[in-house]
Amino acid sequence: METEGTKMTNFHEESLAIPYRVEFTLPYEEVKQEIDAYWEKNSAALIRHFKPQVKKSKGGEIPKDKARKMIESHVPTQRLYQDALAKVLIDCLQKEGRDLFHIDALNVFDYEKDKETILIGRVYYWPEMKLKENAELKFEAKFPFKPDFEKAWEGKKTELWHKHRKVSETEIDNGPVLINHDLLLDVIASCEDKPYEKGTRRGTWFELRTLNQDIREACLAHNVGDLFETSFVMTNMDPEIEGKKVRSTIKIFKAREIIYREVDDSLAVDEGFANLEALKEGFSQQYQQHIQETKRGVAVDAILSGLMAHVEVPAIPDNWMERSVKRVMQSHVAQFKGDEARAKAVVGAKDEAHFQQLFQGEVMRDILQQLVIRLYRKLYDLKDATIESLYDDMVRRCNWSDENG
Repeated sequence: METEGTKMTNFHEESLAIPYRVEFTLPYEEVKQEIDAYWEKNSAALIRHFKPQVKKSKGGEIPKDKARKMIESHVPTQRLYQDALAKVLIDCLQKEGRDLFHIDALNVFDYEKDKETILIGRVYYWPEMKLKENAELKFEAKFPFKPDFEKAWEGKKTELWHKHRKVSETEIDNGPVLINHDLLLDVIASCEDKPYEKGTRRGTWFELRTLNQDIREACLAHNVGDLFETSFVMTNMDPEIEGKKVRSTIKIFKAREIIYREVDDSLAVDEGFANLEALKEGFSQQYQQHIQETKRGVAVDAILSGLMAHVEVPAIPDNWMERSVKRVMQSHVAQFKGDEARAKAVVGAKDEAHFQQLFQGEVMRDILQQLVIRLYRKLYDLKDATIESLYDDMVRRCNWSDENG
């Protein structure tokens, strides 16, 4: 931070193999100005938090000046004004061309009038990715599917039918399978002569309208009570077996009739729209937004891949990796209400070391993605761009092949 008439008198940086120790010597008045501004803005919250024992005024208010003196006499400056001091430190580092992303520790010394204040911080910097010499950047992208609003609308109607359905309690054990049936099925699936667990279900009720088209048509060709086999090629449901043939043995035990409401003005009103036309228009807007978000995702992946092929990857600080892995692990365990044994079992972790290893790859990908995006902002002068405008810039910068978006 530098104000007119004052200048930073000293800057010292010492590498401790990450985090870095930085030290600034600044005029007392310059630091005091930032601290005073912080107190004026946050005094009410600080008084509520620290509850200084001072006599209230006749109006029932706590005198701010007296409260400040009492608080400052009991609370260390770096704790009381850590946000203000952090701002001073960040501003100073930016003057030195350093981009900070985390302060590990912060201390202030000689904070007295007529003395120069010493501000010391242990900080983490963003490592900098750099392009290799003579790098030729080409970002090739391909839209993953052909947009089809009418097909999407049919899917939306199926969702609405399911949402507003009424299922009969009467069970049917013979006769043809109909499109408005709820079926009790055994489905035993395999792929490449190996059991396919994700596609296997026993004694489960399925709404026929919501089933995979191939299975739905196979069921419609049979009667309740039949046992039969069918097969289909996996598309857009499970990337692990995309394009492979799945064989299924299906037993239809029982059926129940489902009464569906018409997707009409009455149903649209129940969904919060004026009429069916308004419902369809609202869905159209959602679908276009889905197309745009999909396009952004493809563009981001294309640009990250394109840049990664032409950059020098910096050394990632061990401390940064350790902190990030720990944070992700804690977040995962929190999903299971602190049950570490269950959290480990879900991801197949054999022990603590294996548990940590499973998250290291995810953390590394996240770190590299952040660094590449930072490089992209720098290359194309998009430092202040919002996330949305940044992604839209990526969409424009890609060379799209077979684009249907």
